[in-house]
This record gives sequence, structure tokens and C-alpha cells, in this order.
Amino acid sequence: MEVPFSVINDIGWPAIPSTSAATKLALQFQLKQSQWWSGEELFEHQLEQLSLVLNHASKTVPFYKDFYQSESFKPKRMLTIESFSKIPFLSRDQVQQAGIDLISINIPRHHGNVYDVSTSGSTGKTVHTKTTDITRFFWNAFTLRDHLWHNRDVNTKLAAIRTTSTKEALPPNGQVFDSWGPATVDLYKTGPASLLSIHSSIGEQWEWLKNQNPETLLTYPSNLKAIIDKSLKDGCVLSNLRDVSTLGEIVSDELRKAVKDDWGVPLLDIYSCNEVGYMALQCPDYDHYHVQSENIILEVLDDNDKPCKVGEVGRVVVTTLHNYATPLIRYELGDYAEVGEPCPCGRGLPVLERIVGRVRNLVTYPDGTKARPLVGSDSFKKVADIRQFQFIQKTVNDIELKLVANELLNDFQKQNLISIIQKMLRYEFNIDVTYHEEIPRSPGGKYEDFISFVN
Repeated sequence: MEVPFSVINDIGWPAIPSTSAATKLALQFQLKQSQWWSGEELFEHQLEQLSLVLNHASKTVPFYKDFYQSESFKPKRMLTIESFSKIPFLSRDQVQQAGIDLISINIPRHHGNVYDVSTSGSTGKTVHTKTTDITRFFWNAFTLRDHLWHNRDVNTKLAAIRTTSTKEALPPNGQVFDSWGPATVDLYKTGPASLLSIHSSIGEQWEWLKNQNPETLLTYPSNLKAIIDKSLKDGCVLSNLRDVSTLGEIVSDELRKAVKDDWGVPLLDIYSCNEVGYMALQCPDYDHYHVQSENIILEVLDDNDKPCKVGEVGRVVVTTLHNYATPLIRYELGDYAEVGEPCPCGRGLPVLERIVGRVRNLVTYPDGTKARPLVGSDSFKKVADIRQFQFIQKTVNDIELKLVANELLNDFQKQNLISIIQKMLRYEFNIDVTYHEEIPRSPGGKYEDFISFVN
């Protein structure tokens, strides 16, 4: 990494950073120490912090006041391993149904501004939470840790292809920024960053990437595979590329191999979600993941709610440690992960061997082009009370839309919904609507909102 820049013009080294930058560096100093703590020591500090969060939640969050009373769980000032295991789980459905009752009525002022967060996840059902300046600060801290762990040169160019609400990120030019973002902007003199909407076609993305020729690329795994295939077909590689960072989906061994063999660079994955923040980062030395224990408590549990052993796959349950606006305590994400052995690198941060689930396929158009489908929009709510949905692409022209709804759509609603979907997918697919009592998870334990059977 570069030497931090100084806010004193005639003092360049050692730098005298701004107050906000100095706070970031102070936290990084702590993270550099805590990563080497034992699992027991980490958990002890996690419980101390969670005790503070739990005390706040039980007093100021209406949902928890009622929930814990009905579950006969009594929040204590100081938690133990035994009392922690008795905290009831929080399901995704409960988060959705709780609504504003899951938001604190007395968010501490020193946590700063409050922001809305929405995520549809893989079930097609939206979760609404709130976050604060403090939680955003920790988000940026773990972004910076990721850069530091992987020795990224932030003075180079970053290009990202992902979901964005800004119209400026459309092809062919995308959107350009002066820096890599809030994690680094007040610390280092970074290179520029560029953003392109994930809803661009693979052809548009590849042409944009060739023009950008970045050193670091951030995108979704399924999208990355399509870009690699396009680059091989084009007979061209990105000459400046040093690493590829992925998020939001499963990373297969085949994809890691393809990135290394075809592009000659490493693939570095991130496990995160909007309502929780960073959950795990790829180890600097190995392909597996380290849980970000300073940010969350992450459990991998079996069907009997017991911690999984090394090599076992179980459901992921997370607890946020710094969100006093919408505390999520023993929250069942719906994801599955495999527990890994202690890492040879020596870090005490727990290991996830792999993440199971979070797969989103690409939609295939009749001309052969592929793009990441836009699904999970709140636009569906304007049509009818749709509780769950899933797309199944059967041919290049035909898509089945499975719905779980409180009642059948009338002709007007059905046509309106089909028009919205066709507009979102940017093609007039034949949409066959079918109704179901429930849409089951995949064999891997994860729900997929778009499944394509088109090669």
C-alpha cells in the first residue's frame, strides 16, 4: 500500500493524517493484532460486545422486547457461551414481518446518521433494515483490510461491474470516479475507479473492460465466467490486470482455475451481504475464507442447532456487533457453508472452507448473448401480493415464472407483471406463470431465483 497522505503541506513523511483517516488507521492497528488471537480469545471479546448490543436491543427495539419475553430468554449484561446458545434464532421471515418493530427507537446519537438498507436476497423477498455511520465505518474498515491483506496497489485503476441504481453507469462509458471510494479516499492517493451496470450485456462489458484495462476487477462469479468465455472467444486478455475480486455468489474451483489459467491472475472472493456487512474474506495465503470476527459472530450449525465440525456443511447464522439501529441477533441468512480446519497462516479467525449457495445464473438471449438477470425488484409489489418467485429459463425464448401468492392474479395483473419482467430482462420472452404453495431450495441448500437450463 502507499504511504498515507498528510494534511500538513510541509510534512510529507511520516504523514500526519486527517482525523477520520487516523481513526481508520487506529482500527487497522487493532485488526492487525486481533487476527492472530485464538478462537477462544476472539469469542470472549465478541461476547463482551454482544452483551452491550443485546442490552440495547432488549430495551429499545420493540421486536426484541416481545420476542425474548415470549421465548423466555432473559438478556444479561454479560453473556457466557451457555447463555449465548440459548438466544433464540431470528429468521428472514421474522425480519420481514417485524418491519419497523426491529428498528431501535433510541439509536445512540454518537452512531451518526441513519440510512435505509434493502436486499432481496435469493428468495426474492425483500429485507429492509437500517444502518448508521458507525456500521458504514466498519464496512469501510474491512474493505481496507481486504486491500491490505492482498497487497493491492490502490494507486492503480479499479473497475467494477455490479448492481447499481445510477443511470450514469450504463454502457458504453460507464461511470468514472476519482478514487477507490470511502475506504481509502482520505488515506491514500488512489487511482481512478470505474463502474458499469451488471445489466449490460457480456459483449458490452467486455468492450468496456478492454477500454478500461484495469489492474483490479470486481464483479459477480457467474458474470466473471461469461466475461472469461468472451475474452477467450475474442482472443484477447486484459494486459494490466493483477487480480479479480468477486462477491455475491458461489465461486467454484473451476472458476478459480479458469481465472488463473486463462488470465494469469488470482481470484479473491468476498462473503458479505447488505444487511450484515462483511462476513468473511479470502485468506491472503489460501483459497478458503476467514470469518471477520471483529465485525460479526458467525455460526455454522447442523440440523440439531449444534456447531458443525470441520468438513461439515451447515446453515449460516450471523450476529451483528455494531449495528445499534437494526441489531440482527442470531439471524438465519439462508446460506450454507462448510467449516474449515484452522488455517496454516496462523490467524485465529475461524475458517470457512467454502460458501454453499448464492448462485445466480445468466439469462440467455436468442442471439446467444448472456447477461445477469435483474430479479428481486420491488416493482412486483405494485402488481400483487407476491410472496415468492422463481424464474426457470427452459429455452432461449421461454421462461417459467413460479409464483407463491396469496391469490391468483387476474388477467390485468398477470399482463402487467409480464410486461414489467420483459422490460427488466430487456427482451419479450414468452412468460408462463405457474402457481405454487412453496418453492423449495436447491439440493445445495440455497434458493435460486433464476435457473437457466440453456447451455
